[in-house]
Amino acid sequence: MTPTLKISAFKDISAFLLSTLQPQLDINLEIKYVQNADEAHQDLFDNNADMVLMSYDDTLSLSLEDKYPAILALFPIHGGILDLCGEIDLEANKNRVGIDTNTGYARALRSYLSQKLSPEEYQSLDFIKAGATNLRYDKLIDNQIDATLLNPPYSYFEGAQADPGFQLFLGDYQGVVANTNKYLWQDLDKRALLKDFMTSYQAMLQNLEANSQSTIQSLSDYYSISMDIATSIYNRLWMPNGLNINFQFSDSQLQGTESIFSQDTQIFIPSKRYWVLNQDLNSFYLDPNVTDAFNLQPNTDNLGSLTYDISSVSGEIKGETDDGALSQTDALFHNLVGFYGVEDTSGAILDVYDVNNNGQVDDLLNPGDRGYVQTALSQYVNNFFLEAGANGDTSKNTTANQFGEVVLAGGRLYAPFLIANGGDLLTKSGNFDQAIAAFLALNPDNAGANLEDFKTKTVAYFGFGAANPDKSEHLRRLENNTFGFEDLPSIAGVSDYDFNDSVFSFFYRT
Repeated sequence: MTPTLKISAFKDISAFLLSTLQPQLDINLEIKYVQNADEAHQDLFDNNADMVLMSYDDTLSLSLEDKYPAILALFPIHGGILDLCGEIDLEANKNRVGIDTNTGYARALRSYLSQKLSPEEYQSLDFIKAGATNLRYDKLIDNQIDATLLNPPYSYFEGAQADPGFQLFLGDYQGVVANTNKYLWQDLDKRALLKDFMTSYQAMLQNLEANSQSTIQSLSDYYSISMDIATSIYNRLWMPNGLNINFQFSDSQLQGTESIFSQDTQIFIPSKRYWVLNQDLNSFYLDPNVTDAFNLQPNTDNLGSLTYDISSVSGEIKGETDDGALSQTDALFHNLVGFYGVEDTSGAILDVYDVNNNGQVDDLLNPGDRGYVQTALSQYVNNFFLEAGANGDTSKNTTANQFGEVVLAGGRLYAPFLIANGGDLLTKSGNFDQAIAAFLALNPDNAGANLEDFKTKTVAYFGFGAANPDKSEHLRRLENNTFGFEDLPSIAGVSDYDFNDSVFSFFYRT
């Protein structure tokens, strides 16, 4: 049976591309052309489509505004190829501006018009939701709107009347991208189907570009237009912000769209685009806004128990860190941060050494139980560690490049720990394994520091207050996915409670 790939798309140049591709595939394409962006969004939400072609701004809106964690941009289609068509003439009462929805290209259009017009003139515009590109063109011709953004073929049709200033304003910009659902991508059969489509799509684009005359003829036949108009459309497709001819996203194009989105929404764009497929065309970053990336159970003032929950991910994942967070560390002590496996968000661990002497090694120890510290540290994740602090000696601090990519087993939870002054043990012993062993030999009961020895005492602190020798919280969320440890004991006149003694931010990709 021939496999089917369901696609939702807008009826712009994508329609020509998909119809050209279909005969070249061993896949049946079930194509639906949407009436507006809201319908495209809903098809993604409801799994009515395996792939949704829509603007990158809409991808950002779903991920960062609507907090939809499953969206995944697979590859770029084109840079918008946008023209402002029609005419805005306020003296002639031509102020009706057609948009699809408030997201997508409308954001770029509002940005352009707000700069081109005075505040009073801009306020006099009437933005009308007029649907997808083909529908807006019809409304423009029928005089239901005065101006709108169009792209090929509609921007070359009779009556379009393009404003050249918009393209100059837009610069590098990512328009349409192919999106899927992360859960679909994790289905290996569906991933193979999507990759087959991607490979054939790229080969088709290369053929269209290389065979200009046949492509121009195909455009003319498909849209019933003259060869001259078809030639103009063909030439436009290969210009900057035209068709993307490979699978790699252009960082400058992504940043162009992100800048407009961020200015309009005041939403910060994270350094790791967890809504975009990585360049290896397999992996993606886990969304730190949802519990499959971290789970903080705060007590007060963002203090609380932190676990990284990747139990929903099968196989291995790779952990990375961020220099921006690491650079916020400001500590006198030379600290060591590591990870260990936990069984639940309360920090319980397996009693693998039968510390409670009940003859079982699969029951649980909870934070604060006898033997918890020793058992937890013996289950540390190899090579997943950071050095931080050292009184500002940055040569002793781990960088993101030095940390690299550390492999973690999926299907479980992890929690961080800090060993205050533990970095010196690492320096003396030479590796993380021996540093942990040296700490357990030096302070086997994890006795807390006091007024006399707190500057030199080596003590382990956890994200679970009950596990700490002073029974206090030593971890705080500083930003959304950025956390800081306090390395001083909770003693009056000693701790500064600044929680910046080891600052970290971890990202995970499949």
